[in-house]
Amino acid sequence: MLVAISLFALLSLSAPQNPGERLQVLFLGDRGHHQPEARLHDVYGPLLRAGFAIDWEDQLESVTAERLGDYDSVIMYANHSEHALVPPAFFQALREYVRNGGGFVALHCTSGCFMQSQEWLEFVGARFVSHGTGVFEQTVVAPEHPLMRGWENYTCWDETYVQDHFPGDRLVLTKRDEEPWSWIRQDGKGRVFYSASGHDARSWTQPAFLEMLTRALDWSAGPQAAAQRLAYRDPSFTYEDQAWAPNYEGRVPPPPMQQVSTPAQAREALIVPAGYTAQLFAAEPMVVNPIAMAWDESGRCWIAESPDYPNTVDANHVGKDRISILEDTDGDGLADKKTIFRDHLNLPTSILKVKGGVLVTQAPDLLFLRDDDGDDHCDAVEVVFQGFGRWDTHAGPSNLKWGPDNSIWGSVGYAAFTHADGRQFGSGLWRWQQGQLEPEFQAQFTNNTWGLGFRADGEVFGSTANGAPSFFMGASKSLLHATAPNAPGAAPVANTALFHPALAELRQGDYFGQYTAAAGHNFATGAHMPAGWNDRTAFICGPTGHLVGRLDSYAEGSGWRTRDAFNLCVSVDDWFCPVQAEVGPDGAVWIADFSQFLILHNLPGNPERGLPSVSYGDGNAHLNPLRDTSHGRIFRIVRDDSTDAVMNLAGASGAELIVALEHPNQFWRTSARRLLLEGKHLETVDALMAQPSVEALRTLAGFHALDRARGYAYLQEALRSGQPALQKTALQVMPATKAAADLLAKSGLLESSSPDLRRHALLCASRLPESAAIGVALAGRALLEDSGDSWLQQALAAAIAAHANPFLAAAVPMLPPAETSEPVNLFPNGSFELEDPQLEGAPLGWFARTYSGSADHLWLQGVGRGGSHALVIRSQAGADTSWATDVMVEPNTHYRLSGWIQTHGVTHPGETHGALLNIHPRHVVTSYVQDASDWVLVSLEFQTSAVEQSVSINCLYGGWGQSTGEAVFDDLVLISLGPANDLHSLVKLAQQFSTGTAAALEANNIEALLIPGDPAAGRAIFFHDPVVACNRCHAWDGEGGGVGPDLFEVGKRLPREQILQSILEPNAVIAASWPAPFSAMPSLRPFLSDKQLRDLVTFLAQTSSEEDSD
Repeated sequence: MLVAISLFALLSLSAPQNPGERLQVLFLGDRGHHQPEARLHDVYGPLLRAGFAIDWEDQLESVTAERLGDYDSVIMYANHSEHALVPPAFFQALREYVRNGGGFVALHCTSGCFMQSQEWLEFVGARFVSHGTGVFEQTVVAPEHPLMRGWENYTCWDETYVQDHFPGDRLVLTKRDEEPWSWIRQDGKGRVFYSASGHDARSWTQPAFLEMLTRALDWSAGPQAAAQRLAYRDPSFTYEDQAWAPNYEGRVPPPPMQQVSTPAQAREALIVPAGYTAQLFAAEPMVVNPIAMAWDESGRCWIAESPDYPNTVDANHVGKDRISILEDTDGDGLADKKTIFRDHLNLPTSILKVKGGVLVTQAPDLLFLRDDDGDDHCDAVEVVFQGFGRWDTHAGPSNLKWGPDNSIWGSVGYAAFTHADGRQFGSGLWRWQQGQLEPEFQAQFTNNTWGLGFRADGEVFGSTANGAPSFFMGASKSLLHATAPNAPGAAPVANTALFHPALAELRQGDYFGQYTAAAGHNFATGAHMPAGWNDRTAFICGPTGHLVGRLDSYAEGSGWRTRDAFNLCVSVDDWFCPVQAEVGPDGAVWIADFSQFLILHNLPGNPERGLPSVSYGDGNAHLNPLRDTSHGRIFRIVRDDSTDAVMNLAGASGAELIVALEHPNQFWRTSARRLLLEGKHLETVDALMAQPSVEALRTLAGFHALDRARGYAYLQEALRSGQPALQKTALQVMPATKAAADLLAKSGLLESSSPDLRRHALLCASRLPESAAIGVALAGRALLEDSGDSWLQQALAAAIAAHANPFLAAAVPMLPPAETSEPVNLFPNGSFELEDPQLEGAPLGWFARTYSGSADHLWLQGVGRGGSHALVIRSQAGADTSWATDVMVEPNTHYRLSGWIQTHGVTHPGETHGALLNIHPRHVVTSYVQDASDWVLVSLEFQTSAVEQSVSINCLYGGWGQSTGEAVFDDLVLISLGPANDLHSLVKLAQQFSTGTAAALEANNIEALLIPGDPAAGRAIFFHDPVVACNRCHAWDGEGGGVGPDLFEVGKRLPREQILQSILEPNAVIAASWPAPFSAMPSLRPFLSDKQLRDLVTFLAQTSSEEDSD
């Protein structure tokens, strides 16, 4: 179906042309102790509502003459103490900007920048010397100056600056006693303002301070820009009182509801960076409720439209949703052609263009919508795999992407993915490689996940709801599965969850003023981004704040973190609901606006929250008649001076695709790589190997062309290039061969001075065949590696496991004598026998923590093991709750948590876990105890991070869902297993993976050990072997032992497989009668040959004893 619609008519529905313009301001801060980002937050919203537009920057090298030319004025509030002298390039750009007519507003600590620069002293007018503190009022000494006329002074606490002054041609406006406090001066055609006020929020939140700042910006920008600001008007919206309008915050009186904006109003309401314009590419009726978008190799925009979202859930997956193609056929920037590729879908959430069609996530499936004849209409639907949960429509799969490893990547929320064997993962990132039956979990986040992004160097980030807008994947779960199966593989890395709206009033159910529904984590890329943004700035949608925020990535140790950089764009339109922001084929940032006044899905705690009532629909979203199904917009944030035509790689030759691999826009680089691989352009291999590059390496890896002599030479060149992105990529794509292991060992990157490169080198080593040279290098790293860097420690452990034998050969001789001590239970009241002296009838140190529903939390005597006290949780209505405690721990340390659980009719509907122990808020859990069960010992092991000093432990009931019934918890034990980075612990780890150990046997010859052996020889081992002598600890028919359980006729109680497991892994299953949470028995594998193991298992597996002949 083709639809031709003109946007010109839609855009003409707006109010008359705006008579003014916003005054464009660049705020220069830093990350110092004055907290400039917090101070800008104090005034950001009021300034936007007063007609200013403000962009943030803290990297002086990104302040170029070209960028400054987009602004009317610059505010600087920073120390930049890393520079004793003002950086020449920065100062030249700033000084010329001012002399050519730009404004400069310097505040407070700016006079403390570049303390050895005379030219900065002269430019600002003073240099900081010292300060006291006090409450004072400035004295206005130039009351008739236009900047001061009518200004209402204020009294406030602040630092009392004393400075060296350069009077020059400045005019002092105010003083503190006799100390000049505020002044102005002319510099060429521009103007400079300085005030010593503003140490912290006590000043910045003063109305008179905001008024002074407003006046300073107007004055410095000049009369024309100031007049334009004063004439500027936001779009005039219509409002009405509406009982169903959300008032989650309980405001009195309830705020009215804004009626839906017109497309032109929505465009006018967007505040975008200086030098950019918001263009409306498409709007209703052409597009409705766009929930995801992608582009093809022709640059056309594919849209997943979902008016069914969130509560129209059809059992047959048939609905009103569709996949559409939007095109601009005349090059005017507006979509004028729509092709419906596939309709009657139900809740599609993500889309990715691939050869022959598109991949679409529509829980429970990943679908391939095939276009067999290339006519832009779906000819068939294939289910690639299925397993995504559908019970909560905003917690399913999303963010399909072609990854740097040529796999399909995506995110999934807490609706989770269930494997065919019942295993689950959720709230994190997954990947799928062609030929796999199911996706593979890569990174565990802490909450509902709807964000995924790749930097050009292959680093992986993502975002979640509920105050966690940025995660970094430092070591994938697939690489850590052997050494740290419970490790999340990722960590939250944002310096704050705060966002910065333009509107004074929002509607948020929780995490007020923060990212409560973060979506996306795509990075800036291409030639049209502001200086310094590419591969640094990520775009995070905050629909509850009507904004697309910016987070800037930066290196910390071997990993990456992100920090608040304010907004890409923000709207004063209550209907602006961005769900995806990404640089498109034309270099503009495209925004999918779901166009929805009602944004929140579910309501924490489920009270009425300002609504007439609260009930939930089939998609687990609260029901509200105001949910809109008839509006939607696609915006483009376009550089004003951009002139580039959109490329078209449809039908491109291999040579043309190779050229596109070096395009400045990551979209085209990735598309060219995909097309080369999908088209099987093997004729390009020689050309690709002509010069190492990031995308050439990834393409050659996709062709499997690196595991041969020429490929190894190519990899060696990349490893030695000295270019971090190229070196990292080579490490990421290294084939798992002996020759590649030799290359890595010789590269020196395992000893690189860059922690980032060392992390990648260690992770590379973890998937390579065992190498003596790598093992020796790892022994050195075990002694030298940064103990405070958790990513390096995890990567080191994974690498050691892969090279265990040569590591042990090198490391064991270096071992100092081990210290031995009895493990100490870190719970002061793990058996629950102690009463809280401050709270009668409550267990010491434990408290109730409820996530949803209602339950009774009881501390009862006589119900524990052996009639002791125990913790009890009961619920008839259903609850997700816990008994919880906080425990002090050591950073970078291994721990084992164990405890006993008994259940009475504990239900576990859907994905609900039942009764268990877990580390809050991580999804690090023990096995689940459900229904009716006698006492069961459950346990888990975990590792603390480099900064973790406490953990919160849950005796959890329900767990990611609500249970009913009764659960009893008793005898919890938390013990330290030692430092994660201690050489003893690493040797112990390596011993688990050295040749012949249980881990190796599981992979290689476990079945061979179950072949029947000689029971008589096994008997001799049990009673008489000089090393293992099982009878020393284990009784046999009441004789001997005294430590472990009696093993007489154990073959009647356990199958051969479990007997073997108990010998190889004594801690895998603990007998119910054993009093401790761990076994005192070591693994016998290092002490017995394969034949001896077969003999011993055969002896123990006999169902009756034989007379001892001795």
